[in-house]
Amino acid sequence: MELVFWIVIFIVLGQIVCAKMDLKHLEKRLDIYKEMLDIQNEKIDDSWRYINKC
Repeated sequence: MELVFWIVIFIVLGQIVCAKMDLKHLEKRLDIYKEMLDIQNEKIDDSWRYINKC
């Protein structure tokens, strides 16, 4: 019975560690997407400035 308890504990801890690692990876991807959106917004702003000058 004690062996089953330890196995369950290690499985739960493993799931927690994997979830935290996945969250860190998702945060990096989110930062990359934010940077891409910032670049696109700058390009759109530049286009609007050019159009308004004409």
